[in-house]
Amino acid sequence: MKIVYVDESAKDNEVYLFGGLVVDEQQCENVSKRLDGIAKKVAKDYAKIWFEAGKDYRPFEAIEFHAVKLAQGKDYWHEVDRGYRIESVYKKVLQVLNEEQVKFFLNGINIPLLKQRYTNPYPERDLALAHLLCTVQEQTEGHLLALADDHYTKKTSRLKIESIRHYSRSGYCKPGVTLKNYLDTVFFGDSLNSRLIQAADMVTYLYCRRWQQEKRDFKGHESKDWYEKEMKELFGLATQITVNASVFPYY
Repeated sequence: MKIVYVDESAKDNEVYLFGGLVVDEQQCENVSKRLDGIAKKVAKDYAKIWFEAGKDYRPFEAIEFHAVKLAQGKDYWHEVDRGYRIESVYKKVLQVLNEEQVKFFLNGINIPLLKQRYTNPYPERDLALAHLLCTVQEQTEGHLLALADDHYTKKTSRLKIESIRHYSRSGYCKPGVTLKNYLDTVFFGDSLNSRLIQAADMVTYLYCRRWQQEKRDFKGHESKDWYEKEMKELFGLATQITVNASVFPYY
């Protein structure tokens, strides 16, 4: 059995993207332990700095690798040096995924084209999730179990996926395809409690950012040129993880 860890990233009215990190049991254990190791080093290196900044004590298990906050220095990552965030954390996480030889798939919806093609289209989030699960099933042997980051639409999303498990639904997957290889419905949980969902977020975020440049408000010593250079390097590492995988938006 393979486990699919799912996370999403979106740009309003541009693209809705889902990434799926596919691992076996050994890879799951290895990635989780190695990311815990990175978190332990962060906790050790920055405990004093966080304390001096008036931040609560943060044990390693409470350090979440959340791509947006990590890349832009938000929340408790604000006190962490930008070079450390990129070199010692973000790049290290991507390196772990490369070394563990995980499989990673991305599928999404090009929202403007979807709306041009259909007068009353299906919700882009539901379509993107269904397309991703179908792609993973098509390119992975054996049974699958899907675990996704928590979302306010989880109830309706679960119902849609559950129905596709039992009968084909036109537009959500290829004609005649059901999600028969999935052992159960999609389970949703808090990414804080799953290193693998965090890892999925780290890759998916980079693909979403490269879909189209967006304007950002850079403060202090953060410069747009520096930020874009680092994001380009990180994206290069991400493409090594997704090599030979299905990476494209539908429509």
